[in-house]
Parts: sequence; structure tokens; C-alpha cells
Amino acid sequence: MIFNKYLSNKEVGQKGLPLFLGTTMKKFFLLVLLSLSYLSSRDLVDKIIARVNGINVLLSHLNQPRINSQPYTLEEAVAQELYFQQASRYKLVPSTLEVEKYIASYKAGNNLKHLNDEDFESHLKKNEGFASLDQFKREYARYISVNTLIQQEIKQRIFITAQEVESYYKKYPEWVEASYKLKTAIIPFDKAKTEAEVKKIKDIDWIEHDEWLEKDSISENMTFIFKMKKNEISKPVKTQYGYQLVQLIDKKPKRKKILDESYIEIEKRLRASKMDKFEKEYRDELKSKSTIVYL
Repeated sequence: MIFNKYLSNKEVGQKGLPLFLGTTMKKFFLLVLLSLSYLSSRDLVDKIIARVNGINVLLSHLNQPRINSQPYTLEEAVAQELYFQQASRYKLVPSTLEVEKYIASYKAGNNLKHLNDEDFESHLKKNEGFASLDQFKREYARYISVNTLIQQEIKQRIFITAQEVESYYKKYPEWVEASYKLKTAIIPFDKAKTEAEVKKIKDIDWIEHDEWLEKDSISENMTFIFKMKKNEISKPVKTQYGYQLVQLIDKKPKRKKILDESYIEIEKRLRASKMDKFEKEYRDELKSKSTIVYL
């Protein structure tokens, strides 16, 4: 007991509290002791691991569920707190009504529109790991705030020039693999028991495939197709259903993509690369203006 060192054994009651204390004081000290015990039991869960401008980052924050994200590392949690504080300064935190609209949109996009709040909360607990609907709303508000900040402060700074795209295209050429258009047919064993009998059949029920098959999608036992000529029919291939025939209708050789085909994809890659660079610069800028203590 934290008080016992000041008292003799006779002054300590059965519950370890001073005998001379009044009932009200005893209740007060009991509450204090229970609180200390409760905090001690939660120490491993809610341990403070960092402070960002005076705001605590708890150990439990690292493992709680996130919107469109895996659990945070410590550095990610610190960065998210920096972003949220900045979003709050810029008044980018959505109102309660705005959060409700976002959640309605979320429910509609995930086929959950029919759920009332109670059922939606049960869904969040069971499938998303959230402790409550209120926790989900708070997390959604932070998610919207940070995304709006990133859009405003970082994404709008990013510009990709045509020269950058062309330079990337020349440095990292992309290729379209060869592709093949086929007809196939299965000759059942009751119509042909041998390859020789297959060759005698004139009325073949061909199936023409509309899609072009890329080289990588063709199985190893069918690679003979690569050497076939246009309109050529393959030798019979024995399968569990009968003899299979393949006719090559057309083929497109492997070729280098032209710039127009690759432009949008290259632009996305360059934008993503710059996004990472600019976000790091912005994060470092916020850190330099903040007080961050790791505990």
C-alpha cells in the first residue's frame, strides 16, 4: 500500500486503509487505487510511444483498423498525426453531416446500403475490426482530412511534361507479346479411335475463338502453335475427351508499343514517383516545424 509506510500496523485496517480516515476519504482512496490498478493493466495496450506537438501517439494506435490502409508503423502514425494537425489548421476536417454523406457513399459502394446503424456497426466489428461505429466515423473523418490535405498540398504541385514521358518511353521500352487467333475442335473417341481416323473426317465442327490469345497464356503442350503458319491445321492432340485439332487463323508478331499506347500508363508511373518524393519533402517540412518526442 502506498500509504502504509507512514502508519503503524495498528493504524491499518483490513483493507489496508488508515483506520482514522472517514468513510468519504476511504472511498476516495479506494477509487484512486482502483484507477491506478486499471491504468497499470492497460499500460501495455495504451502505452504512449510518441508525442507530436503535445498530442500522444499510443501503442494501440498502431494496430487499430484503418480506412484503405494496413496498420501503421510508428513513423507512419507520426506522419498521419502531423497531416491531421495541419488539416485541422486549414479547417479541412469534415463536418458531422459530411462524414455521414461519405459513409452513405461507402455503404452504397460496398452493397451495405440496406443496413441500419446497428447492423452496420455489427458488420464493422465482424469484418473490418472496428470497435464501434463511432470509431469508424472518427477514422473516416481523419482519412478524409488527410486525403484532402494531400490533394491540396502535394498532388496539385505535381506536373508531368511531355518531354518526361518521351524520355521514359525511350529509356524503358515496352513490348506487346505475340498473340494468336485460333479455331479448335474436339473429335470424340467414338468417331475416331486413332490419329489416322481423325484425318479421314471431313465434316469438323470448328469452334472459332473471338479473343486473341497472348503467348504467355498458351500452355506448354500447345507451344507448337508458335511455329504454325496461317490457316494451318495442327496434328491431332490426344486428350481425355478425344482428339483436339487447332487451326491458326491469324497471328500478330511481338512488337514494341508506340508512345500513344504507353503515354497514360507512363504518366501515372511518373506521377506516383513524384508523389512519393513530394510527400516525403512535405512530411519533412512539417517535422521541421514540429516538436516530436519518441518515448
